[in-house]
Amino acid sequence: MHHGGADRLPDAVADEIADGTADEHGRRVDEGPEAAHGVPRYWCTRAPIVSVVAALAISAGDATVLVDPANGGRVTSLNVRGTEVVSGAAAGLGGFEWGLYPMVPFAGRIRDGVLRHRGSSHQLPRNAPPHAMHGYAHDAEWRIFDKSESAIVMRLELAPPWPFRGVVFHTVSVQPWKVRFELSLAARDEMPAQVGWHPWFARPCEASFEFGAMYERGADGIPTGRLVKPQVKDIDDCFADPLADPAVRFGDDLRVTLHSNCSHWVVFDGREHGICIEPQSGPPNGPNDSPHLVAAGSELRRWFEIRW
Repeated sequence: MHHGGADRLPDAVADEIADGTADEHGRRVDEGPEAAHGVPRYWCTRAPIVSVVAALAISAGDATVLVDPANGGRVTSLNVRGTEVVSGAAAGLGGFEWGLYPMVPFAGRIRDGVLRHRGSSHQLPRNAPPHAMHGYAHDAEWRIFDKSESAIVMRLELAPPWPFRGVVFHTVSVQPWKVRFELSLAARDEMPAQVGWHPWFARPCEASFEFGAMYERGADGIPTGRLVKPQVKDIDDCFADPLADPAVRFGDDLRVTLHSNCSHWVVFDGREHGICIEPQSGPPNGPNDSPHLVAAGSELRRWFEIRW
């Protein structure tokens, strides 16, 4: 088991404790038992609120990013020099299938939706039957914590049926040559956790990637734990040991490279509208098979950048 995080809550939460709007665990003192109207009950999202609105624009140079806090804190558009990088919403697409969204408090699939921790089993909602998949933050309403012309910080509280308390911050910031994403999960209870991002890169595009290892995928879609020779086509698989930065080319106009301090990448090329190259802090079913434990009062932080 891996134990992660610093020995403190994020600065934003520490400030709330100092000014009396949160208790010593970072729980806001004005929180009641119910989630905000229209928010899935398994997330409590009360927080210091600037506003909750439709997609907001941040920009720098020739890049504009649209972020929708109310729709899973996801990027709905990334336009660089007139080229659309992210596949947007369209008729017939579910919440898993468009934009660029954060995956938290786990990434990828949890087998049968059963999370095991210290001898206890917790049944999670099976949002991709028979499994739980990609956390639940992608269809929750995030609250805006801070915003500027080139950055936005969103906040989300974790609550049942996720069995552990915590708060997540998702920061999206853009500079003329890149967009950067940061996730910080501050645990109020010890928990096995993962974070990551799920970008849908808009076709037509050409993806290139090279990894030293690929996890064998079982019949149930979950890695078996065995490492095999990587494939490059017809894949929905988890990879490790990148030998080069993954890249996506959009015709002759734009090439982006992908960078992250995440240890694993999942690649999915099975849809006509987009291709996914997803950085994750652990493999599918990792919270059970190789749990990264975030101690109470500590945090798990990861970042992801798209550069051009």
